[in-house]
Amino acid sequence: MKEKNVVMLVYNYFENDSRVLKEAATLSKAGYRISIFALWKKGLAKVEEIDSNTTVYRLDFVPFHKLILGEKIFEFLKKQVYRKLVAKPKSTEPVSKKIKRDWNKKTELNSFKFLFSSVNKHLTFKGFFAATKSEVSKLNLQPDIVHAHDLNTLPLGHRIAKRYNSKLVYDSHELYIHRNKPYKTPKWYKKWQFKVEKKLIKKCDAVITVSQSIVDYLEKTYQIPTPFLIMNAPFKRKKEALTDSNNLKKLLQIPTNEKLLIYSGGISFNRGLDKLIQALELIPNCHMVFLGGGNKKYKEYLTAVAEEKNVKEKFHFYGPVGSHEVTSYIQSADLGIAPIENVCLSYYYCAPNKVFEYIQGEIPVVSSNFPDMERVVVGNDIGTVFNPDSYQEIAHVINEVMSDSSKMNQYKENVKKLTDTYKWENEEKKLLALYNQITHP
Repeated sequence: MKEKNVVMLVYNYFENDSRVLKEAATLSKAGYRISIFALWKKGLAKVEEIDSNTTVYRLDFVPFHKLILGEKIFEFLKKQVYRKLVAKPKSTEPVSKKIKRDWNKKTELNSFKFLFSSVNKHLTFKGFFAATKSEVSKLNLQPDIVHAHDLNTLPLGHRIAKRYNSKLVYDSHELYIHRNKPYKTPKWYKKWQFKVEKKLIKKCDAVITVSQSIVDYLEKTYQIPTPFLIMNAPFKRKKEALTDSNNLKKLLQIPTNEKLLIYSGGISFNRGLDKLIQALELIPNCHMVFLGGGNKKYKEYLTAVAEEKNVKEKFHFYGPVGSHEVTSYIQSADLGIAPIENVCLSYYYCAPNKVFEYIQGEIPVVSSNFPDMERVVVGNDIGTVFNPDSYQEIAHVINEVMSDSSKMNQYKENVKKLTDTYKWENEEKKLLALYNQITHP
């Protein structure tokens, strides 16, 4: 096969984007040449070779408005605009309430603050767009396929594809317009985003996404051919033996008569993590570990919740660990939890990677009662679901599962059978078939 060039676009620093890494690895192995364009920040390589066929180009650019104002003046203005965004809590409030106000309540941005934020983002996007187009031209890539990850890179992807007469793939990692945000987005802005997505999605040669619910939503909303479902499942790895280096119970010094609950993934707001900690107060003989990285202040908030509920000794952070190591750590836990909250349509329709990681770690799962998670968890009888709005119900469901040894054993047997079902090796076949289809119509 003549080597084909693929330009992938991501609007982040590309530090640990597992989906993009897996797709690039699959395409590279099949003989495609992949160039990934991302943002740059200090401490990261501007050019990084992932393998012999895959190169990451992190672009160092200064947006027009920062070039005119200067970085220091812009940051000063930004602080002035946002300094009253979050009200300071009264000193008499319990510590968790002080911090909770920052994280669990969506903020109403006034018109000026939203305008400032939008203009800043738009001009920064413009800078990234210009830098990417220039670099693609300078490298003389002549892409056969442009793969745009999420809506924020789709306009750029469309322009590059049009310029080089390339095929355009839109990879919708989530419902971008309806994603989790710390503030409320004005209706007019959502309408504008909707118009952009509606216009450009029809110009794509293929649309792929991560869950059946999002497939159905995109097809119905935009009246397009059925998008391709490529789930964000992990690679299947040979099961590693538990050792002192990957056994979380030993690493965290958990007593042998205690069970271990695990949440694996990003430690961020609106993922139900504070409710999990609250539930821990009602779950006897159990410890809980959050395996992953996250914002320092948010982790401080979660620690404060644990202190207030008197479960600090039973609650632990660990990691982050490399994506290739996650399942080896997960196997030492007794039950995997996926407690995402229904704060946006994108979350409600999600099929999170963590559920598939629990399966590869061969442990039972309890999750929020959202359609795609319920389809996997209950449909395959590897666990059960709960209403994530109630920490009492979360505790009740976990207690019910953990106290029924016969049911737990059945879940464990069933989950072992699924390790060959929910794995990237299955999903990559669909990706390669799709690429072959659009390049050889």
